[in-house]
Amino acid sequence: MTKTELVKILAEQIGLTVEEVERVIDGALAIIMDSLKKGDYVQIRGFGTFRVVKRKARIARNPKKGEIVPLDDRYVPDFKPTREFKQMVIESLRDRILEEKGLKPQSSDISAEEQQGSGEGETL
Repeated sequence: MTKTELVKILAEQIGLTVEEVERVIDGALAIIMDSLKKGDYVQIRGFGTFRVVKRKARIARNPKKGEIVPLDDRYVPDFKPTREFKQMVIESLRDRILEEKGLKPQSSDISAEEQQGSGEGETL
């Protein structure tokens, strides 16, 4: 999804104009980037944390020429999703892959008794 698509969908969902939504998104992104430039982090509960992490110096290889290139320590932006968000994405993709393969995804709505499926009737 592109920013343009996101703006359009969000405008339709919340009833604002495309221009208003674009200004809000641009403003939010600017705040996140400014915070990261200062070395701060931005935590959005239920979604994740934007932060700056330090990568150690290392030796890399130029894939075109194959020559060794030394890389210094550097700071890079990073995003760490919340456990809940990460689990939701994993389950959604797992179910989609299973459906594409013609397999039935496991539903988390099935009770423990139904999952055990002993097949025995009730005793009177």
